Amino acid sequence: MKRLILTALVMCTSCGYHLREPSTLASYRTISVPYAKGDLDGHLTDTVVHAIARSGRFKYCSEGGELLLCISFADRGRENIGYTFDTNKAGKTVNQLVPNEGRLIVTVEVTVMDVAQDCIALGPFCVKAVIDYPFDPLSTDNKLYQESLGQFTPIDEAEEVARHPLYEEIAMKIVDFLTSAW
Repeated sequence: MKRLILTALVMCTSCGYHLREPSTLASYRTISVPYAKGDLDGHLTDTVVHAIARSGRFKYCSEGGELLLCISFADRGRENIGYTFDTNKAGKTVNQLVPNEGRLIVTVEVTVMDVAQDCIALGPFCVKAVIDYPFDPLSTDNKLYQESLGQFTPIDEAEEVARHPLYEEIAMKIVDFLTSAW
């Protein structure tokens, strides 16, 4: 019997398996979220607040929460990932590639502060999200593209539309991390 228990212990610890440690966030009930550093229009902050409220794990407080969720943009990037052949004024294809699909990449750094003790309760940790989106590089008539149901829009409008699901993904990853640390 001793040999069986010893074998089980060795097998469990040799593969990196650890029993879950008690969470550092289990005793907290409320959380506040100041504007994320670099979030010029408040879109990411608003998305994170809504995700926290939907999760039911913490009660969101605009001020005075036991925890303070500090978010700052660490990296933002955009790259072209899809291409099509260009056309001339007559509508004929020319032998030149132009981008028609982009990728937004955002990384944020998150730290959870214990307000009462003025110390870090969790983090810092990084959260990264990526989204791909199509756009029409040749668009000049906005009215035409407003009626296209968002399938192909000018690049600036397409990036703006793509930011919402991108920020939703970041918010869900943050909330998942907070709830798993519970």
